[in-house]
Amino acid sequence: MAAVAKKATVEKWASTHANCLEFECDAKGSVTIISCKICKLMKRRICGLRNYSAKYVDGTNNIKLDMVKKHGASDQHLLAVKLYTSSQVEAASSSSYNIKSAFKIQDKTNLDQVRKLLRTAFFIAKEELPFSLFPNILELQKIHGVQLGQGYSYDKACGDFVDCIEEVAMNDLNKCLASYLSVLIDGSTDSSTTERESVFILFMENGITKIKFLSLESAPSSDAAGVITALESALQRTGLTNWKSKCVGLGCDGASVNLGIRNGVIAKMREAGIPWLVGIHCYNHRLELALKDSLKDPGNSRFFV
Repeated sequence: MAAVAKKATVEKWASTHANCLEFECDAKGSVTIISCKICKLMKRRICGLRNYSAKYVDGTNNIKLDMVKKHGASDQHLLAVKLYTSSQVEAASSSSYNIKSAFKIQDKTNLDQVRKLLRTAFFIAKEELPFSLFPNILELQKIHGVQLGQGYSYDKACGDFVDCIEEVAMNDLNKCLASYLSVLIDGSTDSSTTERESVFILFMENGITKIKFLSLESAPSSDAAGVITALESALQRTGLTNWKSKCVGLGCDGASVNLGIRNGVIAKMREAGIPWLVGIHCYNHRLELALKDSLKDPGNSRFFV
């Protein structure tokens, strides 16, 4: 059972131990969710840490003082504070000059260098490496003769590059999703036992069926409500505020949380304003279950030799 605490108690913890705490309360004034404001802001730059935990980023219902102290002393939080402080100093001392504006005034040679920087930043993000490795990887490339210029060789620039890549990718995706779409989801848990949902989008482009990865979302719970919250978060982040009117299908595995007649994800989404939604039990999962059932009879094993 999750631990709870009164609002006044958590406020005291915040003033004494960590002034970056954020929390949500129920109607009785008890804190139900607690998180770290600094770690939220720096999530993109700390999520590649070996011992990264999403609990104080996405919010946890384990409201205990010793857990707050433990988080405050963790490498993850200390790095987040360091990065946040550094970013505030840079913002205060620098002009409003930003990477997007700089792209517009680059000549052909510099643009080629920027493309290499973008590819490096993309590699770091795709492999879930910490942005702090960006300067070291650039230095290694320079040793191998790669021309990268003198600018943007710091970890904050890596985050800016990733933001630019994300913006372009989302804009391209939005253009593709002007018509109807279907959603494919699959759940799993990460090393911190946090529920995750992989979200894919299926759509038509020039008469051709295409599928694209959209997001890996943290679900607040493993029930249908948690899965739907994660799905809505992924779709709304792309700017698809009217996604319900475009969504015609949902593909998922056969777990009861997805296909339950009354309380499954598909049933709940139909109740929430998508009555036409077509639920598809993933054919790959069904094939796996069929093979598993067939192998219960030893005589069928000869078909797979």
